[in-house]
Amino acid sequence: MSVFFVSSVLQAQDISEKTAQKVANNFLKLKIKDPLKKLSKQLNLVNITSTIDKKYNGFYVFTVENGNGFCIVSSESANHPILAYSTNSTLFNSKKKSPEFLNILNNYQDVSQKLRKNVLKKTYSKDSELIKKEWETLISDNELYSSQNLTKRISNGSSLPESVAPLIKTEWDQSPLYNKYTPVTYEGEPTYTGSAATAMAQIMKYWNYPTTGSDSVSYRIPQTYFYYYYNWRWKKLSANFQKTTYHWNKMPIALSNSSSEDQIDAVATLMLHAGISVNMMYGPIGSGAHSDNVPYALKKYFKYSSDIKLKERSDYNSDEEWLNVIKGQISKGYPVYFSSIRSDAEHAYIADGYDSNNYIHLNLGWAGEANGYYYINDLRGYSSSQLIVINIYPSEYNCQPPTGLSTSDITSNAVTFAWNNDITSKNYKIQYKENGDKDWTIAAEKTTGSSFILSNLSANTTYTARVIANCDTIDSKSNNFAEISFQTKADKTHTIGSCINNFEPNNSFDDAHLIKTDSTYYAGIGSSNDVDYYKFVITKNSNLIITLNNFFKDYDIKLYNRYKEEIGQSIAGSNTREKIKVENILPGTYYLKVYGYEGAFDESQCYELNILTSPTTPLCSNNYEPNDSFEEAYPIDIFTTYYASIGSSRDKDYYKFSLDTDSDVNIILQNIYYGYDFNLYDSSKNLIGKGLSDQHNNKIIHAKNLSSGTYYVEITGRFYPFECYNLSVDTNVSSNSCINNYEPNESFNNAIEIKTNNVYSAGIKVPNDLDYYKFTLDNKSNVTVTLQNITDKYELKLFNSSQTEIGSSYNEDKSDKIININDLEPGTYYILVQGIEGAYNITQCYGLLVETNSSFSPCNNNYESNDSIQDATPIDINTKYEAGIGSSTDKDYYMFTINETSDITILLQNLPKNYDLKLYDDSGYEIENSTNKGNTSEKIEEKDLPAGKYYVYVYGYEGAFDTNQCYNLEVRATSTISKSLCSNNYEPNDSFDSAYAIRNILTYSSDISSPTDQDYYKIYIGGNSDLLVILENLPHDYDLKLYDSFKREIGSSANNGTTKEVINAKNLTGGIYYVYVYGKNGAYDPNKCYNLSVNFVPAEKSTESSNIKNSIILYPNPVHDVINIKGLNILEKEGLTTLTILDRNARVVKTLQTKVEDNTLINVSDLPPNHYFLQIQGKNYRFIKK
Repeated sequence: MSVFFVSSVLQAQDISEKTAQKVANNFLKLKIKDPLKKLSKQLNLVNITSTIDKKYNGFYVFTVENGNGFCIVSSESANHPILAYSTNSTLFNSKKKSPEFLNILNNYQDVSQKLRKNVLKKTYSKDSELIKKEWETLISDNELYSSQNLTKRISNGSSLPESVAPLIKTEWDQSPLYNKYTPVTYEGEPTYTGSAATAMAQIMKYWNYPTTGSDSVSYRIPQTYFYYYYNWRWKKLSANFQKTTYHWNKMPIALSNSSSEDQIDAVATLMLHAGISVNMMYGPIGSGAHSDNVPYALKKYFKYSSDIKLKERSDYNSDEEWLNVIKGQISKGYPVYFSSIRSDAEHAYIADGYDSNNYIHLNLGWAGEANGYYYINDLRGYSSSQLIVINIYPSEYNCQPPTGLSTSDITSNAVTFAWNNDITSKNYKIQYKENGDKDWTIAAEKTTGSSFILSNLSANTTYTARVIANCDTIDSKSNNFAEISFQTKADKTHTIGSCINNFEPNNSFDDAHLIKTDSTYYAGIGSSNDVDYYKFVITKNSNLIITLNNFFKDYDIKLYNRYKEEIGQSIAGSNTREKIKVENILPGTYYLKVYGYEGAFDESQCYELNILTSPTTPLCSNNYEPNDSFEEAYPIDIFTTYYASIGSSRDKDYYKFSLDTDSDVNIILQNIYYGYDFNLYDSSKNLIGKGLSDQHNNKIIHAKNLSSGTYYVEITGRFYPFECYNLSVDTNVSSNSCINNYEPNESFNNAIEIKTNNVYSAGIKVPNDLDYYKFTLDNKSNVTVTLQNITDKYELKLFNSSQTEIGSSYNEDKSDKIININDLEPGTYYILVQGIEGAYNITQCYGLLVETNSSFSPCNNNYESNDSIQDATPIDINTKYEAGIGSSTDKDYYMFTINETSDITILLQNLPKNYDLKLYDDSGYEIENSTNKGNTSEKIEEKDLPAGKYYVYVYGYEGAFDTNQCYNLEVRATSTISKSLCSNNYEPNDSFDSAYAIRNILTYSSDISSPTDQDYYKIYIGGNSDLLVILENLPHDYDLKLYDSFKREIGSSANNGTTKEVINAKNLTGGIYYVYVYGKNGAYDPNKCYNLSVNFVPAEKSTESSNIKNSIILYPNPVHDVINIKGLNILEKEGLTTLTILDRNARVVKTLQTKVEDNTLINVSDLPPNHYFLQIQGKNYRFIKK
């Protein structure tokens, strides 16, 4: 009975709601994991198809009542039964339905309509048996035991897992909260983040990468764009990725009203930057971007792998190839950026999982709504214009190190590790080593889980262990690990012989057991021929003591070097303690032999072995020896560093150097400890200088005007043989240098009197040198103190007559230091110049300048009144203007005009207080601002600013003003007409092979830059469509051609002059098409752009008919500013027609005449939001004004 019913269904090519519900019920019961639901015969399923859109009749959408889950079942028996499903997602919790989900449904609907017309009969014939089997299985009352009963469409391949659970855990949305930082319209409406940005952001959150981005980007949103037609007036958007820290730990699975501001800011910043990185065109109805931009943005701005690639469905010959690429990425742990393009828009999702029946899990970026498993095969038509971005993983990604690493159950020879398992880690490597060892021992290469028992350890020994996370998804490019140290317990039973066999077998050099120094080991001699060999490593010169204790028989020990040559022994008689002592042993591997004299052994008693090391005198201790007296002084050169040390408490080091000319000398002793002293003597051995402390561990002698001759340096101090001191003698400062100018001036009392508006040169000659100066003001003045010609880090300070600091300048760099203070009262002031952290330079002099000018300013009221945009003062380009802010309410507006596209720079300088700067366009909208703190100059730079009128606004921050000093304002402009806004866009695209991929509805601007320049574009059409190609805004006679996928010309437009070119191709089959733009007879203009747009709609929606109502299409609908009317061309082309707009009460609200064109634009921005009807020759067409 059941089989007969199915057969009837197949012949009728129609599935009833009852049958579809049964199919959905059986399928979901197969997939759900809830045991109670599995046992129930029926799930409570609700058909919500008509509530989504009454036009949908190609499928049924069922949701699980009072629970999560949905299932989409085809209404056509010629199609596979299950189109999509989820066992945990909901549908339409939000007021606005997911555009991405509706896009998928529209594709499913298109397929059903084509099936009814038998368009895909041949395509489906090869799958007919498979489809029939699926329907029979799911309609059958027999329980489906496993998913294996559903025949696999495509082999998974042995290298791929059968299924992968969804990788993405976030359930982010496009608004609200997520769009906190996206631009707001001039009417105050928020904009959406855009599906491309939401997909990118969730993928980056999956990786929690990068910490900071790279580079920065700025662009302007055109006046009208995409299909929203919102006038942004060339609004500028910018993002500085390299100066932004992305706070991944503050980004939750989803935002809500209870989310903290830090969480919202973290996610919203990432969303905005993802959008800006792909030149997102924001809008209040929706935001769009080219997916073609995604690979570049991820690599350039977010530092992801250089292997990222864009792939199109048309690049692959079969579903199997296409699916295996996607599944291969997901199985590696790479989420896949997934995009589908229809005539209305491009929609982006994330493919992040798949099941055993080749359903791909999609995260739609709509707060988790409609996330589920979907069929994306070409047979469903959904793959039309699909593209993906693959290999999305960080370029230098490290797996997250294991957290919570701990030890437990420590015994004398084992320990248990435990850690928190991370989902991105495929497995873990376990390494360990004894303290002091250089090499790690691998205990496990690839262990899974979150614990591990490490055994076969030595008793009473300190170890360090690592648990390293392996991320196979990034080819194990990981060095992230957690590290922990622990000590095994002592073997408490060694006195009764339990440790006799420790470290066995170790009866030869080759079997020597590796031990570490500064540790204790227990073992025994268990027989007359038992010998214990050990080896250990010395890493630096050391003193070595080896002891053997706690034995009752006559045991001896011997020490060998790396060549097995004996270098020490201890053969005390009886059970006397054995000891070997070696001083200053060199780094290397050494061997130790423990044995019983004449075969002595003890099976019941273990010996105790200790190997102790201590630092030895460094290799430099004997450098330049003997040099313990004036007579033995070691000769040294100028400008050379010498290394030595005081090797004993009686050691003294003497050096001598010679001067050929009179000189100033710096003698520097560095890296000293324990009270080292050093002195300078002349050739007669007379003391002429003592070392003074410079900074920690350093001393210096600065000797001025030393005559030519021989000098001696003496170094003494406490014995400290483990470190070397550094000694150097520097001289290239003559006695006539400016370094010593104005000395002594190291205090306020010794401050040198200087005059204003004069340059003084001096220097910081030693680390603690201080230079004080003073000057006097006779009148109230504005003062600028400048320290210039600096080669080291110096600090500048200004004090009043009470010696209280009133200004300072300190920068890490070596730039000029400047102090600006206005309205200083008459009196005496002090200046201090000093080195930062002991900085000095004996060869370079600084310059000090004090400039003053009267506080009275005659320009304060220049160009008043100009307190508003309406009263703005006209100014010329490249001209300086001087004015002032005279009160807390004073505002200065200026107006300038640029006649062509230009780069501009606005400079606001010579600021007495904290003044700020803003730039507005002709409509009064803010373009940019500069709000530095303090009296720092303000600057605004704008690239490619279109020709027009602009306004500059100067004001005091928080009412700041100054009646005594004026600011300087200048607007500089450089024409960029030689490089148009669209210069080199989409290049290179000079051939079919390099054709630039373009998208439906969008407008592309570029130029013909030379007589030989040719621009090729390509567009992918998913199914039978009518294609309209428009080339307009032509500076010269440009022409247009259209080619099919075989590069055969199928259309052209070659109007004369600058008349726009139009190609209208009907009923094109799905595939790739090429558009060719070129200059007739070599026409070109590198300074002006043309505009190219393509628009294709399903052929069945635009078939020619005498019925006007069936031919005219309005879009977008709903509309914001401008509505596009397609289909008026069936009226008298180039003629005029009258259009009337009615409100919902049939009242006329607007009448206008318009020229009939292929696409006619009507401005409805003046209409309030409501429902309207556009009346054309008595026919009404409904639209919604947002």
